[in-house]
Amino acid sequence: MPSEFIIGSEKQILNQVRKLPANAAWQWCYFGINMGRKERLREKLTSARRYHYAPELYELSRSLKQPFLDWMTRVNSQHQNDLKWWAMRFASKSPFQTNFFLLVCYFNLVDSWLAGQAPPERQLLMIVVEDPYLHRLLAERSSKYDSRRVQVKASVCRILRAGVYYWAKSLLVPFTFLSRQLRATLKNQYVKIKFRDRLHLLRKLHKEVIINTFIEERSFRENGFHDYYMGQLAEYYEGNGKKVAISSQTNLAVALKKKALISGINFCLTDLYLKTADWLRVLFKRPSVQVTKDARIFKGVDYTLLFVREFNREKSSLSFSFNLCEYYAYRNYFADNKQIKLFVYLFENQPWEKMTIMALRAANPHCKCAGYQHSTVPIMLMNYFLGAGEYQYIPLPDYIITNGNYNEKIMAAAGYKSTKILNGGSLRYAKKTDEKNHIRKRKSGETLKVLVLLTFSLPYSLEIIYGVKNMFYPESNCRYYVRPHPNLFNGKIEKAIQEIDNMEIIQSGSMDEVLAEMDIVVYSTTTAALEALYKGLSVYKVATELIDLDLLDDLNIKKHYNSDKYLPESRMPYFCYDSQVELSFNYIIGEPVRKDTWLALLQN
Repeated sequence: MPSEFIIGSEKQILNQVRKLPANAAWQWCYFGINMGRKERLREKLTSARRYHYAPELYELSRSLKQPFLDWMTRVNSQHQNDLKWWAMRFASKSPFQTNFFLLVCYFNLVDSWLAGQAPPERQLLMIVVEDPYLHRLLAERSSKYDSRRVQVKASVCRILRAGVYYWAKSLLVPFTFLSRQLRATLKNQYVKIKFRDRLHLLRKLHKEVIINTFIEERSFRENGFHDYYMGQLAEYYEGNGKKVAISSQTNLAVALKKKALISGINFCLTDLYLKTADWLRVLFKRPSVQVTKDARIFKGVDYTLLFVREFNREKSSLSFSFNLCEYYAYRNYFADNKQIKLFVYLFENQPWEKMTIMALRAANPHCKCAGYQHSTVPIMLMNYFLGAGEYQYIPLPDYIITNGNYNEKIMAAAGYKSTKILNGGSLRYAKKTDEKNHIRKRKSGETLKVLVLLTFSLPYSLEIIYGVKNMFYPESNCRYYVRPHPNLFNGKIEKAIQEIDNMEIIQSGSMDEVLAEMDIVVYSTTTAALEALYKGLSVYKVATELIDLDLLDDLNIKKHYNSDKYLPESRMPYFCYDSQVELSFNYIIGEPVRKDTWLALLQN
């Protein structure tokens, strides 16, 4: 009886393929986030033989969501007031910060196949496992199954190499951090000297409200400063007689600091409050990695190997140290400004937020803290959701202000029992009018314009780019326009774009202007897809083999999976959403601002 599954690394699987007879019936699939490697493997093993498991992963991940959250509550409960724990990306559960949930889903999906839940028509499936820790975990698990059905090409050397790699990186972290902080200190000294008078006035300002927002290059494209995230919130409070100041991330680039100070806004440079003694203290801190053995078990499986992987990543990354710097900078800032009555920030439940909240509680516990839920909340964006009782252990704001009734209901059911959930309306997205009649009218024979929307995650963005290549190919009458996320554009994305004919980058113009010129929109997870659907464009979603973070799925909009009616030559699984749908954009994300909700936060 031939094997039904062969599991191994890329190299091991390629060696196995070479040994197969020419007439063998087999397929392959790839479990990992290195999309460039996956694409190269597709070229070697062909698209025709690739097994796409995206629909299965979609269903499995949703079924595991709440049990996983409850499991993480058990883990987090051991670190209630542990500053070093909450500074870790792992504790956030965000799919954009850690792949822990993704790897758990990968393991459970493969395990279900090995247990006999795979489609019966599949004779042989070659499973390429990118991560050595997941590979080892599957090797240990495979002993449960018939060795005639399952072969795991395990390698002890592979996981040892990964351990040595992370260990070597961790040795460099203190030196890299020290170097960066020394440079940052010198740059901050330059800012202090150049803007001495301006900074002196800002220090003397009697601030009552601090609004923490993301400051980017585009914040200064127009005259003065424009807050793309908090909108006119500062003006609302100032119009009510309150003194307001704007703050941002502590590692803000010097060029942006200069623009902020020149713009005339009341700007708080919180990293100027980071003392040398503080970052020297951070230099010698390491992530808190103690988790009891019982807490490492989920659904009868010991995930110690994946915990080791996550803790190795934390120890070999600078993010932990920078998050701690956020804590010390804000603790000093709040200690020097005890008159502050309200601190408002952009709520995503990320590590840096927890550092800021813990700093506020330590230095100015009487100050109210409000997190503004500024974007959409996909059901599978794990950082927004808590396990049973997790609210008792995790640093949280006093209020979570949502951008509309739809998200208010989601957040109210997300486990935040100790936090007041209020609807403050949309500060970020203006109310939309009916613009469906503004769609471009494509003439017969005219080039099909395809807008490719990227997200701020590199794996998701590359999966979309390579997905487009295989969805529309060999359609020659297409022109692809890639819209990068403003917070992510690097060499890997640029290189992937250059590999595809008729693809160009489009960064200028508002989203409304860009959508008006397009025929089709392709995406994976982005709020802009909701805008496109609202305008009546044809919207295609690449069926990624990652955690599905698509908002449109949560709205129960009719969609078609892999229909030849739409893309008969597609070699990539996709969904097409029905553009003939009555969708209230304003209800989802564009409700009018409720000033009374915001002003009431300052009332006793």
